[in-house]
Amino acid sequence: PAVTIDTVYVGLRDGQMLSLDRDNGNLRWSFFTGSNISSSPTVYRGVLYFGTGDGVFHALDAQTGELLWESQMTDFRRGQQPSGAPVAFNGVVVVPYNCTAWAAPEPCHLSAYDAETGQRMWRWYTSPTEDDPMHDTWGDDPQVYPLPSRRNMSPWMTPSVDTERGLFIFGLGSSAPQQPEVAGTDG
Repeated sequence: PAVTIDTVYVGLRDGQMLSLDRDNGNLRWSFFTGSNISSSPTVYRGVLYFGTGDGVFHALDAQTGELLWESQMTDFRRGQQPSGAPVAFNGVVVVPYNCTAWAAPEPCHLSAYDAETGQRMWRWYTSPTEDDPMHDTWGDDPQVYPLPSRRNMSPWMTPSVDTERGLFIFGLGSSAPQQPEVAGTDG
């Protein structure tokens, strides 16, 4: 949940986002998304942000529950969905993702959206793509898991913000598949 001075916002698995009075629990408003709510909400400058399991990022007026905008982040059928709570700073909302280890064909990523419009501002892939010069840092080819197989290091938890330097700081889950030498298994 997200908590402000007088309100608690709770997302439910059935697709409802609820706004509750902090003191007595009375319902102020509800919004139905049509998909399970997959991330905790975040309130920033009077707007409630959250992601759903169908890969949609929502922005609601925190006072009224009115939909301000929606942004299709990913195709959820390809094994990616928002997971941790979004983090907002300086007009940018960053969304952490969870990517299914064996089903997500594209590399996982952390994405940023304009807080006012929902337009994607940037996307940073956690595994290098074919045209990324960082591909070479994974060692010499051929590898046990060549580039097309490296697809998942989920930044699934809520990032932190270094407000002095304007940086979003986040961790990653285990790579998938894992190199056998690192995992101590066959991947």
